[in-house]
Amino acid sequence: MYKNWKAICAVRNPHLKRLIITANEKELGRLAQGFPELFLEKEQEHSGPFPLSLLRKVADDLKAKCFRPDRHPNDVWGDIIPGLPLALGEIGLDSEWCVHPEGNESGVFGENPHMMSDELIRNYRKLYKGYRRDMVFPWGLRIVHWEEVPYFLGDFDHLKCFLVYPAAMVDLNS
Repeated sequence: MYKNWKAICAVRNPHLKRLIITANEKELGRLAQGFPELFLEKEQEHSGPFPLSLLRKVADDLKAKCFRPDRHPNDVWGDIIPGLPLALGEIGLDSEWCVHPEGNESGVFGENPHMMSDELIRNYRKLYKGYRRDMVFPWGLRIVHWEEVPYFLGDFDHLKCFLVYPAAMVDLNS
């Protein structure tokens, strides 16, 4: 049984949404009996849109797992930031590197990475100026337009590149 995120995002009751997002397997089985339209037999190839509350829960769970009293905050964020795209990818929300031409000189992003548009290159410093690790997506909702498509701004890399998440895959009202 798989969650039907499109149907879940359409649910108007915030308590029901939260219950579905946080329910364990046993509870999900009971919910599926009462709300079969919110579940699917087969996994969707392109699931989404995803409730913002779910994405923040995934991020907060990762953050809670990484923070320990014996660790320096910089070390913790060093685990959270690279782990976040993996954690969100596990539920189906993929990210993509937006590569500055100067950032791929070593070929670290492959032979044909997705390059920044001229507009993003011009605005890179302004975008980076407001960067804070604790405000990357999904905690922060900074939008960039890349080839006229809106994306949420994720982590910045030291190679003048940043992660983006497709805004169309996120339901901000959930």
